[in-house]
Amino acid sequence: MEYNEYIESKNQIGGTIPSYTAAYSPFSKSGYNTAAYIFTRDTDGTFYFGFVRKLASGGRIRLNRTQNNGAAGTKNIYWGKWTSIGGGKKKYKDGTYPSHLRAVISELNDETGKKNFFRSELVDLSGLNKRFRKPNNYNLIARKLFIENNTAIFIFEISNCSLFFNIFPKKGITHPNLLTSSSGEIDAIQSYTTEQIINLQNSINNKNNYFISYCIYNFFHVMIYMKEMYKSYNKRWQNNPIINIENDTRDRINWELIHAPYREIRCGIYVF
Repeated sequence: MEYNEYIESKNQIGGTIPSYTAAYSPFSKSGYNTAAYIFTRDTDGTFYFGFVRKLASGGRIRLNRTQNNGAAGTKNIYWGKWTSIGGGKKKYKDGTYPSHLRAVISELNDETGKKNFFRSELVDLSGLNKRFRKPNNYNLIARKLFIENNTAIFIFEISNCSLFFNIFPKKGITHPNLLTSSSGEIDAIQSYTTEQIINLQNSINNKNNYFISYCIYNFFHVMIYMKEMYKSYNKRWQNNPIINIENDTRDRINWELIHAPYREIRCGIYVF
């Protein structure tokens, strides 16, 4: 599907809710998810976006050998594919649900292996509503929030590009700590430019996605925001690119950042 075809099929962009209140609204029912598209601008002006990879089939050796050896909590058609950070809601012990912001920050910490590095009370929300002050010591800026298909999708910026690349390296990393932190779901993390995203997705082999299909669909909205906010980005991508997206029907075999299966030594703890 082309970028233009997808955008023109929408009467509006997913019911955009650019407000502080929406960020702190709780999940009201089951079925809600969160997603985070995080970007930075390198010193040469290039924009980079952070992604994670779902563990591929056979990527871990479980204590119980009969258990799932791919990404936990994930349909096997998504195994081995790159995607944005995010996931389903987690109910609190008292039966209540977290806010959109708290839920997505929890996923961000888990899937990057940075336990408690990001805190919802230290996110700069002034980009959603200028009436709110920037907190001290913030390291994450919320630029936009919209709801699409029961998913609260945040666009975040890490303005300190050194910090961003420490979390999302340009060449990518894979490590068992990522798998442990994400409860068996994520094994690799990397940053990509828009051009890399398009080229990798368009060079997919055997009609199988490099990035999960819903991740690319949502990235279309990210591109709209970036074009509206940054002249250089708009100039580079004013002619909307064609991005091939296939239906996800099977898992993907990795050719990048390959590793031997990580071993589970205690319940949920993985090593080389």
